[in-house]
Amino acid sequence: MFSPHNSLNLQLNTKDIGVKSFKGVRGNAPEYLIELCRSNAEDSVRSRLHSAAHGDLQVPRSKTNFGDRAFAVAGLASWNRLPAIIQSSDTLQNVKNQLKAHFF
Repeated sequence: MFSPHNSLNLQLNTKDIGVKSFKGVRGNAPEYLIELCRSNAEDSVRSRLHSAAHGDLQVPRSKTNFGDRAFAVAGLASWNRLPAIIQSSDTLQNVKNQLKAHFF
């Protein structure tokens, strides 16, 4: 059942995921997160895809709903859905401000 409280939690979690993804893309996160945040443009097989031109990250396939909620899938997919203006921000504070404006 939908409630405003659940919607707010989802928005807050998405904001946190966006911040972690930004740190992974920019190399300011732990090594395991940096390794997850690979661009399609870096992969020789995917470099010609439309998503590579937009700077989308590689999102691994998941076989279960539980796996879909892992950062490796949900975090990268959330980052790919963000507007380009947020993805191209140069500082963490700009990303936080833009995510706040985008979700609230």
